[in-house]
Amino acid sequence: MIWISGINIAVFYFNEFYSEYVAAYLFYFPLIFCIALLHSSERGMKQTGILMSITFTLASISVFVDFPMLRNTNISDDQSKILFTYNLAFCVFLTMVLVIAVINIFDSQNRKLGLSVQQLQHQQSKI
Repeated sequence: MIWISGINIAVFYFNEFYSEYVAAYLFYFPLIFCIALLHSSERGMKQTGILMSITFTLASISVFVDFPMLRNTNISDDQSKILFTYNLAFCVFLTMVLVIAVINIFDSQNRKLGLSVQQLQHQQSKI
């Protein structure tokens, strides 16, 4: 939980440090996937809800509230374009990696479930 909160604060800071044209806000999307991947049925929805609330709150504040003292005003349009391209490419790549991780988790759970069903069917056929 501390790790995700720290990443949330870092993403918030980068959103405030750079102009909106750099699109640092894109990093909230892979962050939401991380929260989903870290969800545990043992811990319940409370922790996931808290992390999602923190993410939503910081994303909303960074969009609707301006903190001029955090803004970097020494960045050129060319540098903004480079940062935008990097942020877009990295967020797409990171989101793809996280989606693959989710698919692997689902596949693993489905294989375990299928094996359990086969074992139950085999046990029932003995009865």
